[in-house]
Amino acid sequence: MKTRLFLTLFLMFVIAFGGISFLHRGQELLADNYFYTDRFEGTENQFLDGLKQYILNPIDFEELLDNIEVTSEEIDYYRSYYGSLSDQLMNIESQYSERLDDPAIGEAARTALEEERNNKLEEVKKNFESDDVVKEKIIALKKEALTKYETEFERGVREFKSTYSFFDYKLKDMETAKSVEKWGDEKAAYTQTFTESQPLQAEAVSSIYLGEYTNSPGLIGYDIQVNQDDRYFTGSISLAKSMLTKSDFSEEYHVFKLERIIFYLIWAAALAAIFLLVTVWRPSWQLFSGVLDIEERFYRLLPDVKIACSFILALFTLSAMESGVYRVQGMLYEYTMYGGFRNGFELIFLLVLQFVLFSATIVTAVWAYLSIKSEEAPFNDSFVMKIVKASQDVFLNRSIGIQMTALLFIFFLGGVGLAGVTLQFGLIVIYAPLFTFILLPALYIFLRRMGYLNRVMKQTEEMAAGRLTSPIKVKGKSPIARHAENLNDLRKGIELSMKEQAKSERLKTELITNVSHDLRTPLTSIITYTDLLKNPNLTEEERAKYVGILDQKSAKLKTLIEDLFDVSKMASGNVEIMKRRVDLAQMLQQAAGEHEEDFTAAGLDLRVAIHDQPVYAEVDGQKWWRVVDNLLLNARKYSLEGTRVYVSLRTVSGIAEFSVKNVAKYELGENVEELTERFKRADTSRHTEGSGLGLAIAQSIVDLHGGQLQIEVDGDLFKVIVKINTV
Repeated sequence: MKTRLFLTLFLMFVIAFGGISFLHRGQELLADNYFYTDRFEGTENQFLDGLKQYILNPIDFEELLDNIEVTSEEIDYYRSYYGSLSDQLMNIESQYSERLDDPAIGEAARTALEEERNNKLEEVKKNFESDDVVKEKIIALKKEALTKYETEFERGVREFKSTYSFFDYKLKDMETAKSVEKWGDEKAAYTQTFTESQPLQAEAVSSIYLGEYTNSPGLIGYDIQVNQDDRYFTGSISLAKSMLTKSDFSEEYHVFKLERIIFYLIWAAALAAIFLLVTVWRPSWQLFSGVLDIEERFYRLLPDVKIACSFILALFTLSAMESGVYRVQGMLYEYTMYGGFRNGFELIFLLVLQFVLFSATIVTAVWAYLSIKSEEAPFNDSFVMKIVKASQDVFLNRSIGIQMTALLFIFFLGGVGLAGVTLQFGLIVIYAPLFTFILLPALYIFLRRMGYLNRVMKQTEEMAAGRLTSPIKVKGKSPIARHAENLNDLRKGIELSMKEQAKSERLKTELITNVSHDLRTPLTSIITYTDLLKNPNLTEEERAKYVGILDQKSAKLKTLIEDLFDVSKMASGNVEIMKRRVDLAQMLQQAAGEHEEDFTAAGLDLRVAIHDQPVYAEVDGQKWWRVVDNLLLNARKYSLEGTRVYVSLRTVSGIAEFSVKNVAKYELGENVEELTERFKRADTSRHTEGSGLGLAIAQSIVDLHGGQLQIEVDGDLFKVIVKINTV
């Protein structure tokens, strides 16, 4: 299996190497001969450039030397280069005064120095007195530089004639009909002809730069304009066959012929490999699968990572194979120049490396294809999709997304700018203000936001640990500040939740205690009197008395259990409500009438006030009756004797308000809202009748109807208000 894979990869490598070499060398090596290749074209263009510059349209230096022009700007610049007249005279005087005042100097030397000083002073004065004097000096400087340039130009002419002596030419100026030729009688291996429709254009030199040929600081410009026109020539250039072995490109000519043979063989091998793979070998996809142990780990990579691995390997392989093509060409040069291969092992190593890289590329690409093909929607979990999803998450808060993108862009440009300044220090003029007014403020904003984020995260950790010591400080209106506000709201919610949880735990403990007490009291009585009834010596009166007590206690226990069952069902919402249109005023009058005698017996004065009649609402009549009944019973049980109990019903903005007000018999304390909890009583000693479920049941029924039950306390005045929508 591995041998078959190796041979398949080798044939594919031969095909790939042949294809790449054909792309790089095919057009040139398939040309008719060497003279149609890019190599010779480059040599020919260099010859034509030199021919135009040095032979066909050379610079007329005599005319340039006779017609040097000087502008007034050049005169003023030269004259004032060292300052004004007074400045220059003072400078010369100061230069010589110290030397002339030296007592050690001889008389003859002093006289010579004075004469030298006077000549310089006179020369400076002439510069400011006459433009012609300055003009002559500038012309002399330009002539000197132009003469040096002419010498360099003549050297270039000699080098051109020597370098390209193997070219012949016979050309005629189309304007003057003057012929320019260097022609041999030998048979030409190559000829190019220029006609009147397609002449050889010898471009004129527009100007000459003399800065390299003079060191005089007094010149304002170093360019001399050349008044020449382009010239056009017909004729031909040629290369004699006998010169092929004597010219500078003779080695290239032989390499070209050798390259053609070698690469033709490579291309033939590539075609043969294609034939073998298509007709004889016919490899399958399974040939590449399961051969190497690394395959299973490769399959676990993300799909776009697999593609990236294949692509990167392909780039390395392509680069290595291109180097191999050029290395073959270099080896052929070595063979031509030195008669043998000097670095053959280098080429062998390079080819082996190319084969290894190519094999890795093909195997990796096939593995990627097979693994991606075997998956359903493989790119949904790709690295690119993760980046896309992460980007979408960043822009869930558009402000954060835009700010982060802007900061990243600024930092990127800052890095690019720093690299640019490193390479070209002059760019610091642009980079410095950008760094000061853009990059530094952006860096400050980034550090400040990150520092604020760290403080918010630190306090969030403390909050998560349960240490709700102080709120998070809100700074500014940034997204982090809004997040801090949300965390503060969360902190308040947690504090409230903890308080509610503590309250719930306390109420649950009290509920268990109260339920135990209220159930145990009648149950204890039942057990006690049951034991007493077992006594055979009881009289009939005692037995009847005990049976009456048992009946009373069992009825109370039954009522307690039924109330507890009802309130549990209502709290869980597992109660069916049968709503219908009910007159609340009539219901209240009926309930008050039934309880009036009980209130009178308890020493209470019941006052009923119904402001509107009738008052209709969509309620379950049976359950709403229980609300009214429970509130009236509650008022009768816990009102102070000799006081009044006020019951009222009115409508306000489409809402029926039913209220019961009484003076409490017991001190209510502060947590009056807890009276609606199950088994809660104003009588904390629990000596009064009742189960403590009256208000809890009423609260549950009102909630099931979508109404509200409120309790208000003002000293000993206890008030319950029930609100529900009217129809």
